[in-house]
Amino acid sequence: MIADRRKHPRLPGPIPLKVRSGSRALAAVAQNVSAGGLAATAPEEFEVGEKLRFEIRFAAAGSNPVTAPEVSVQGIVLRSEKRPDGTFAFAAAFTNRRGIPG
Repeated sequence: MIADRRKHPRLPGPIPLKVRSGSRALAAVAQNVSAGGLAATAPEEFEVGEKLRFEIRFAAAGSNPVTAPEVSVQGIVLRSEKRPDGTFAFAAAFTNRRGIPG
């Protein structure tokens, strides 16, 4: 059995989020989020090394996501690949974790 070498526990998705890069803003969906970063899919590609800002609302099950607390963090793209359905899967590490415990 291979040990999980990740530093932080994952919060499983789907978790809707906004991703900003310069003047571009996209809706995306995170498959998982941790204190160190996230894995997500988006309708457009982000380049490896690209700096992004993520706006994530952590809504409890059954609660209104519009009123859920929003966390805004900066990150950098580590991996990016086109999926068969035409969307893009990417992984990013957070570079500014203010507001995220861990």
